[in-house]
Amino acid sequence: MAFLEIKGKQYEAKATFKFERLAEKKYSETGKDGNEVGGFMNVYMNLLEYSNKYLLAFWDCGLDYLGSSKPKIEDIETAILERIEQDDDTEPVFKEAFKVVDQSGFFRKQAKNFWKDF
Repeated sequence: MAFLEIKGKQYEAKATFKFERLAEKKYSETGKDGNEVGGFMNVYMNLLEYSNKYLLAFWDCGLDYLGSSKPKIEDIETAILERIEQDDDTEPVFKEAFKVVDQSGFFRKQAKNFWKDF
């Protein structure tokens, strides 16, 4: 499980339909070869490269299930920065993100297929 404290409140990232929908909407890209890279796969691959930008994308998507009570992206960013400073490293927060994806029933098959094709 991945938790982030935002303005004194604990939030858990969840892999849900809303995660996937927001990832497709905001984080899909066209790859260098001209092929479309879906939002979830783009977020996942960039997490594997320890991209801080996509760590923020992960949390943006992972908290989308909260609907109108979802924290603002700026507050999520601040909380990630505080967490990194607290841990004195980015690795713990990235590992938690990987666990959410790899251990979720929602994305488990996609993640497994990624590693099989890799």
